[in-house]
Amino acid sequence: MVDAEHKKALKKTALPGIMGILAGFIAYVISAGPAGPLQREVFGLIVILFFMWIQQSIFPFIDVDTDDFGGKDWAFVGFMTITFAYITWALILNL
Repeated sequence: MVDAEHKKALKKTALPGIMGILAGFIAYVISAGPAGPLQREVFGLIVILFFMWIQQSIFPFIDVDTDDFGGKDWAFVGFMTITFAYITWALILNL
């Protein structure tokens, strides 16, 4: 049986993972243009930061109260999103 705190922890982990994977795919699609390599990296980073920002709006829709979040929680969410995004982006770039 899964209690409420465990469900909340799963949601806090799953959403950054999913958003990071989406950010990695979209960063690849947006940055795969004729621009130079430095410009492509900047566009990809902007996409990843945007996905980190919109997560704050999605958490209340999945019943996670962000008022209880501290600095450690937001650092965890940001780290998870960036990690998943860069791993996904790197895997796609190496295909």
